[in-house]
Amino acid sequence: LCDLVTGYYHRLTVMSGNSFMAMLYNSTKEPQACVYRMYFEKNGTNTTIATCKMLHRLLKDRDSASAKKLMLEALNTALSGPMAVV
Repeated sequence: LCDLVTGYYHRLTVMSGNSFMAMLYNSTKEPQACVYRMYFEKNGTNTTIATCKMLHRLLKDRDSASAKKLMLEALNTALSGPMAVV
């Protein structure tokens, strides 16, 4: 699942047209997969799967502001609070 999630987010950066972010995301793939593994071990996969589904819906609806907000909330969840892994 770690490869699927990192691949999904990498493809989103490629689709955005931001080549710098795509290269940055690709160059940090291994550390990201490690963080996802830790997150999944601690919290399971349901939250991440729900976030990916919601992000897909928001992007499909062209709601970039809500998509950005969702991504920041997801990142903060992994970095602080009861679900944090770092």
